[in-house]
Amino acid sequence: MKQKSKAPATGTDTSKVSPPRLNGHSSIDWKQTTGINDRIFVQIASYRDPECQWTLKDMFEKATNPDRVFAGVVWQYVPEEDNGCFVVETRPNQVRTKMVHAQDSKGVCWARSKTQKLWRGEEYTLQIDSHMRFEPSGFTKNPDIPMAKSIMDYIFRWLASKFLDGDAQQEVGIVKQEPVEEVHHKKVVSLAAHTPRGGAPVTSISSVTGLYQQDAPPCPDCGAIMIRSGACYKCLNCGAVSGCS
Repeated sequence: MKQKSKAPATGTDTSKVSPPRLNGHSSIDWKQTTGINDRIFVQIASYRDPECQWTLKDMFEKATNPDRVFAGVVWQYVPEEDNGCFVVETRPNQVRTKMVHAQDSKGVCWARSKTQKLWRGEEYTLQIDSHMRFEPSGFTKNPDIPMAKSIMDYIFRWLASKFLDGDAQQEVGIVKQEPVEEVHHKKVVSLAAHTPRGGAPVTSISSVTGLYQQDAPPCPDCGAIMIRSGACYKCLNCGAVSGCS
């Protein structure tokens, strides 16, 4: 009876394995030099597309950490005719390019293979078309909405900041800045100090205005809240008039 022989034990000590290298670069080189981790390499094959420059601009502007984004672009163009493709230059130190005459192009797959040779050891990669726009994700320039996860997220937060009350706004993450009160050296005269004729009760101007605005409808043209103008309603935003017979 033959005994089964055991297969020789094999294994690899992964702690001693160097990271993959391509074009003479690796992720370790970058980390040791700059201390920045988690970079992304964006591959773009552009064939005579003037939108590519705007794609790059939008990508860097929408990125939460643009310093960690690098692009490799293979420009397939006709020098005498495609000057409009290179009007806008965004972060040239982070955009690696290979210029190819359009007549020498061998197709989109060939161009995309060329973009991969522009990789310099980034940890992540993304392949996109040359005519794209990106959704905002991260910090915004609106102080009421300091951060949004997408366009839809930003739109709904903006609507909440305009039409919901304070408690509801806090629930969806609206940050309201406290207005800074300006001190004006003016004499303040109390309405209570001046008793109207006939002993009628004194009512503040704001309460009277609010009373007449309780049934104010939205403007049918632009959606803004209208104000009373005699027997009608007037929109201060677009000038439309409503409610007159």
